[in-house]
Amino acid sequence: MTINIISIGKLAEEWRPLVEKYKRKVGFYSITNIIELKENKDKKREIRIKKETEAILNAIPKGSDVILLSLNG
Repeated sequence: MTINIISIGKLAEEWRPLVEKYKRKVGFYSITNIIELKENKDKKREIRIKKETEAILNAIPKGSDVILLSLNG
């Protein structure tokens, strides 16, 4: 099994130790990849969200199960 963690922009430094710990814990059972996508700099929020959504969808391998993790729940 392969786990892909996709983020917009560079993963924050405070999250890196947690991600590395997670990778060590599940490393025996799966391969874990961190995919950091380029942050869109468009001034209009709606356009920025649309372009970043498209980038995320394009980064998801075909046939994958998807689980959304959000700070907003």
